[in-house]
Amino acid sequence: MDAPSGPELLDTWEAGLSAGPADRALLLLGLARAALDAGRLLGTPVGARDADLLTLRARLFGELAQVRLSCDGCAEELEFALDIRQLLPVDGPAEEPDPGTEVAFGAWTVRFPLLTPADLLAVGGAAPAEARSALMERCVLT
Repeated sequence: MDAPSGPELLDTWEAGLSAGPADRALLLLGLARAALDAGRLLGTPVGARDADLLTLRARLFGELAQVRLSCDGCAEELEFALDIRQLLPVDGPAEEPDPGTEVAFGAWTVRFPLLTPADLLAVGGAAPAEARSALMERCVLT
């Protein structure tokens, strides 16, 4: 993956200004995987998307990220450096998406495909309870 050019970054930034988080992630994935068409980008598993976005972040800003967050339990502020390489798959990104997982228990077999950006976009405007239900319907095949 090559770092995108300045104009590509600016175009993506402008396109994402009015977009929601799932749409912005998809725009950035398009930069990270410029060779993929829109259908393949929408079908990329969320874990692979996130690995690509972390790799893009490392190429643009370096492999060390300064992180700051608040603890929900005690409201203490935490600051630390995080090496992005520690979050990425050891073998690099998979070329073909994993078809998901199949679990068998007795007479039951359930297939769970991996979530994709298309799944997240489909439930983006729903209330949390409705979004959970819709994701479950999209993800349990049998």
